[in-house]
Amino acid sequence: MKKILIVDDEESVRIILKQMLEQGGYEADSASNGEEALEMLKNIPYDMLISDINMPKMDGVALLKKSKELFAAMPVVFVTAYGRDKIIIDAMRTGLADFIEKPFRIDEVLRIVKENI
Repeated sequence: MKKILIVDDEESVRIILKQMLEQGGYEADSASNGEEALEMLKNIPYDMLISDINMPKMDGVALLKKSKELFAAMPVVFVTAYGRDKIIIDAMRTGLADFIEKPFRIDEVLRIVKENI
């Protein structure tokens, strides 16, 4: 079973994404910020990282860069309300695999995960 790490400072978003992913047949863990996520990534092998962009302590872009240094092949997907914002475009140049727009639907989340994992 593929294992995914969800990173978002909003607990409700983490819960909803975790439920969606588990319904789709994936195993999912969650972290509330980038620093916590990096510690989890160092100790548990994940197949994908799904992260919010705007978070305290370490934002999604910094987490993307650090996770790519450690695990270059692991796909990273952002969750965003901003669509094709400059941040997303720049992040794709840094190695972002894709993005999920808020509000998200289960079929869209599972499609993006399946295409990138």
